[in-house]
This record gives sequence, C-alpha cells and structure tokens, in this order.
Amino acid sequence: MKDIIERNYMKDEIVSFRLILHRYIISEIIPIFFMSLIVFIFAMVSTKLLSITRWLVEHNGSLNDFLKMILYIQPSVIFFAMPASLLISTLVCFLRLSGDNEIVAIQSSGISLFQLLYPVIFISSLAMLLSFLLALILIPKGNGLFKDTIFEILKRRPDMGIKEHVFCEPFNGITFYVGHFDSNKRVMKDVFIVDRREPEAQNTVFAKRGRIIAIPDQRRIMIILEQGTVSSVTPDFNSTRTIRFGTYRINVSLEDIAEGISSRKKTLNEMGLRELRNFIINSKKRNVKYYEAMIEYYEKFSIPIAVFFMGIIGVPLGTQLRYGGKPVGIITGIIVFLLYYMSISGVRSIGETGKLNPSIGVWIPVLLIVIPSTYLLMQSSRGYRLKIFEKALWFMEKRRLSHTAKTFPELDIKEKTYYIGNIKMNKFHRPSCRWAKKISSGNRIIFLTREGALKKDYDPCRVCKP
Repeated sequence: MKDIIERNYMKDEIVSFRLILHRYIISEIIPIFFMSLIVFIFAMVSTKLLSITRWLVEHNGSLNDFLKMILYIQPSVIFFAMPASLLISTLVCFLRLSGDNEIVAIQSSGISLFQLLYPVIFISSLAMLLSFLLALILIPKGNGLFKDTIFEILKRRPDMGIKEHVFCEPFNGITFYVGHFDSNKRVMKDVFIVDRREPEAQNTVFAKRGRIIAIPDQRRIMIILEQGTVSSVTPDFNSTRTIRFGTYRINVSLEDIAEGISSRKKTLNEMGLRELRNFIINSKKRNVKYYEAMIEYYEKFSIPIAVFFMGIIGVPLGTQLRYGGKPVGIITGIIVFLLYYMSISGVRSIGETGKLNPSIGVWIPVLLIVIPSTYLLMQSSRGYRLKIFEKALWFMEKRRLSHTAKTFPELDIKEKTYYIGNIKMNKFHRPSCRWAKKISSGNRIIFLTREGALKKDYDPCRVCKP
C-alpha cells in the first residue's frame, strides 16, 4: 500500500512539473510573438502610409478616413506577418533554453523533446485558427470596406483632381484638360480627354461641357460630356474613326479611380469562400483570372496550415543552433520565412499560367516546411546536430574568441585556447584530450576560459587537467 501511495505521489509530482514547464514555455513564447507581430505590422503599414496619406490629401480625405483605411488593411497585414512572428517566437525561446542547457536538464529529468512540443502545438493551433478566421472572414470583409471607404471619399468630390488649364490624370489611364471649371456647380467647359484604358484603341474626346457624377450602388463614377467629338485610333495608327455626339458617357470603375491603393488587393480578395467557389465553377475560360481565383481559394486553407508548422519548426531549429541568442534566432527566422515566401511567390507565378494545378501547387510551400521540421525534430530528439549547424556554431565561437582577444588583450587568448565541455558528464577538457574527441556534437559545449567552465559548474578532466 505504501509503494502504491509513493508511486501515485511521484506521478502527481511529474504531472505537476510538466504543467509548470508547459506554462513556463508558453510564458516565454507569447511576449516574443506579440513583439514580433507588432514590429512586422508597423513595418508593413509604414510602407502603405505614404501612398494612403498622399491620396487622402489629394482627395480631401479626413483623419477619420485615414484611421478607417489603416484599420481595414490590418487583417491582411496580420495574416502576412503571422508565420514569421510565430516562427521567430518559438525559435528564440528554444534557442535560449538550449543555450542555457535548460533542455538538457529537462531531458535528464525524463521529459523528451516531443513532450516539450505540447505548449508549442497549443500556441500554433491558436495561431492557425486565427489565420483561418482572417483568411475566410476578416480579410475579404476588410478589403471590401477599404474600397468602400475609397469610393465614399470620391463620392463627396469625384472631380477633386480636376484643375483648370492643367493636364491632370485624376483617374488611371484618363488624362484631362479643362478650359474652365466651376467648382460650385461642378461643371466643366472646353473639355479635352484622352482615354488610354483600352489597349485596342485610344479615344480622344473634345466637348463643350461636362460633369462628373458618382453612382454609389455600382461603385463607379460616370463622366457625362455634351456636344463634342470622339476620335478612336488603333495602336498601329492604321485605323481611325471620328464620331460627333450630343451626349457621351465614360464609366470609371473603382480600380481606375485609385490604382495605387485599390489594386493593393485584387477584386478576388474581396470574395469569401463561397463566392470564390462559385466564380471558379461558373468560369468558362481557363484564363489568368480563373487560375488566380483557384490559387486564392486554396491558399485560404494552405497558408493557415503553414502557420501551424512554422511554429513547430522553430523547436528543432532552436535546439540545433543552441548559441547566438535573440539576434541569431531573429535572423534565422527571417531567412526561413523569406524562403517560404519566395516559394509561395514562385508557385503563384507558375500556377497563374496554368502549367501547375493550383490545387496541388499551393501545398508545395507547406511541404517545404513539414518535411524539414519532421527531419530536424527526429535528429534533435536523438541529440544529433546537423553538420551545417555544427559549422555555423564553430564559426560563431571563433568570431567570439577573436572578439574577446581584441577586447581583452591582457587575457592573452589565442585562437586555439578554448575548452570543450561534455553536457551529460558536466566535465570540460582540453581540445587535444582523447576524451574530448569522443564527445558527440550534440553533447559538446565550448568555453572560452577555464573560469567560464567552472562558473557553469563543470569539473575539469582528471586526464588532461585543463
């Protein structure tokens, strides 16, 4: 009976230790994740601020309009920054745990590396669910509201960009020259317009009068011209046609109104899952638009799943690198994220041509994360370090050694003056010691000074006597 009580007590102690450990890892990851996310959001929004501010100033937008537009682009910005933030947070966390030998202490107590994955899986699952919410609901809604805000601003004064005796282009592909403009009545006189939106023909319009009105329901603007002529010329100048008119109308869509901002997200990105599916089913032509819709549809599933594995791959990367601290973790995380983003861009480019089926292609970047993360996890759980990480570690240690020698010349540190420690045995040796050469790469730690090894509670070898 006493043995049973002791065993149950030990089990309770182990469970309690694991819960404390999991909470500890979560508390390490969460602050880094939010800090990384804020930095990425700030960096990405900063690239949009200039174009949005300039456009609002030109079209007499208010501070409220500016804040709404910034708010509406947040879902797409967060969606883009989520994989990098999660990867950096888990990588930096386990890099610190590995560098401080806390993982070795944890494993010596009977807890494997796979058991340390539980809190990471929990956080990665929450990030994946948030990514699904962003992709399926918030991003299409935000893009729609963003473009609605643009139109609401233009609806107040659609002729804001028109100026007298000045060639201007208030709408993309449409050049204006107005002899006289009455801003109160919003009537233009002696109007000259060049419409270059159609590649098949360029239209040149002369009219005595004109005005611009907004059509909110259809989210477009109409230019109504009276008493004039329109000349149409083909690109090769082989064919021309001139027509006199009493009334002539030019329709301007939202994409033509503010190309620099509204084209930030294509019309397909305003569609929800059901709308995209209907668009794909009803498309008769297998053109670029069709393949873009397929890519957009399947990426709503593939990218959130990639976010999950971005969190997982940070664990073995952190244990493999071990040294370098936050700078190395952040740089490595950004490099991995850039490789992932480049693979997405490459798959999109090939998929839009139809040479690669989008339903298959969008999963290639995910596999490029799943396969290395699985391999690295297996190697890290066995205590092996890949040669590329071993060489990187050795390079960083040599740089540290050289920097220390320059900073403290009184220590008389030479390139080969270092000590090799055994993590499992808690002993350190000279590099020439036969026992040092038998230490596996996964159990090896390098000390620059003897005092540094002693401070870490490592005992000197009795054979080489360092």
